[in-house]
Amino acid sequence: MVNKSSPPMDKRLRGFTLIELLVSLGIVALLSAFVLAGVNRARSAADRAATAQSLRSIGTAMQSYASDHNFELPGPLYNAQSAWYSSKNPGALGTFLWSYLGCPEPLPTSRECKVINNPANERIRAATDTPVYLMRPEVTLKGAPTTPPFGIRDSKGITTQRPMRLQALAGYGLSTNWAMVDIDQQIKRVQGWGTSSYPKSPVLGNVRMALYFDWHVSAVPIEEGP
Repeated sequence: MVNKSSPPMDKRLRGFTLIELLVSLGIVALLSAFVLAGVNRARSAADRAATAQSLRSIGTAMQSYASDHNFELPGPLYNAQSAWYSSKNPGALGTFLWSYLGCPEPLPTSRECKVINNPANERIRAATDTPVYLMRPEVTLKGAPTTPPFGIRDSKGITTQRPMRLQALAGYGLSTNWAMVDIDQQIKRVQGWGTSSYPKSPVLGNVRMALYFDWHVSAVPIEEGP
């Protein structure tokens, strides 16, 4: 006896139509895009937080260094700084601040001070010793000569100008002049510093993270500098 309640065989075995399959794929793609956007936002926020923490730690170390060295900034320093330093690399930030940042004592061979790194730069840089931060090469004040806050060292490694003392720097505006900022080639094009080894565009997207001479850290929109 035939069971009249059973659907015809062709309907029971019927699969997805092309339209249904395309709709399903579209929904999956849309959900994937939402998930990816959320992951990217989370990573971007984490990168900014890590860079800000790096700069805060460096700012605290600079304060401590200055207190121990007659209120003079560390230096002379190279304009571009990576996390690598050694006893044969006198212009590296780590060479001056290693003990204040909890990094290993300098040796003739290069060592890495991980506090100076940031993850956004690490992901895209060409080499491990690619610069991470740019030090401010000069400060200006109307009616006064241009001054390099971190001093000058010539090509032979001889100090030709000592770094500034914090008391002298105060007259230039501690809270309005950045001391260092995460580096990229766009700063080079605007201000004439850097090399092709720098990241091509700002590593944090539409901002750069900057440490100021009053030791606060701020996200600076790209269109506003530095």
